[in-house]
Amino acid sequence: MTTHAKQYYSIGEAARKLGITISALRFWERHFPMFRPMPTAKGMAAIRTPT
Repeated sequence: MTTHAKQYYSIGEAARKLGITISALRFWERHFPMFRPMPTAKGMAAIRTPT
């Protein structure tokens, strides 16, 4: 059985995976353009996994 990795993570999911707080991730978004989340169709912020 194969499992597929998610391509997008919510801000909370990404912070948990990185072991940091959501506020630290938000700080990085403001200061480092590579961490800017993409909006989903529902207007939520999503972080894309590297390809």
